[in-house]
Amino acid sequence: MTKLSPKAGRGRPPTMKNPKEAILKSAAACFSDAGYEATSLNGIAHNLGMTKAGVYHYFPTKREIFDAIVSSVLKDMLIHSKSSCGGAENAPAELAAFVRAHAEFFEANQHKFSVLFNGRGGDKSDYTDDQITARRAYSDHLQAILERGVAQGSFEIEDTANFARAILGMLNWMSRWFDPQGEKTAAQIADGYTKILLNGVIPR
Repeated sequence: MTKLSPKAGRGRPPTMKNPKEAILKSAAACFSDAGYEATSLNGIAHNLGMTKAGVYHYFPTKREIFDAIVSSVLKDMLIHSKSSCGGAENAPAELAAFVRAHAEFFEANQHKFSVLFNGRGGDKSDYTDDQITARRAYSDHLQAILERGVAQGSFEIEDTANFARAILGMLNWMSRWFDPQGEKTAAQIADGYTKILLNGVIPR
């Protein structure tokens, strides 16, 4: 639990480094463990060692916290992926970098990623327009990699959009079963996925 000094007064934000990020991290853990509906602002504040009034200072509603988590994950995940894929020498290497980067980001941000993947109690129908656009940008980033591979003659894929969805579905499902204490890291598991993917799309 984060220690606050001095103790936050009612209606005043606590003295801590980057309190907004601390709130989002605490909320993500609560949403991931208990679900969106069962999580309250009181619970988020208690988990962080903050007063409810302190949380209100930054986020007036639980929904605003949820939206901030989703938006930050989508933005940061795309930034991380593009950075990881930027030095790839060809499309197969770029696809391998994408898959590994996705897994690395997931493992480093499991609670936040769970919020993104599971939505508000599993309901993805009410994402904001900006969030939908950001989700599409990430999918388009992967599809562009696949299309470059097709253009280079490295991949043989009939429908890059559906293939991109299949890859993302495989990667996202890790949030359901991945054990951080298991024998393999998420990135190592992702490397195994890459071998399967490349064996399926390289022309013979």
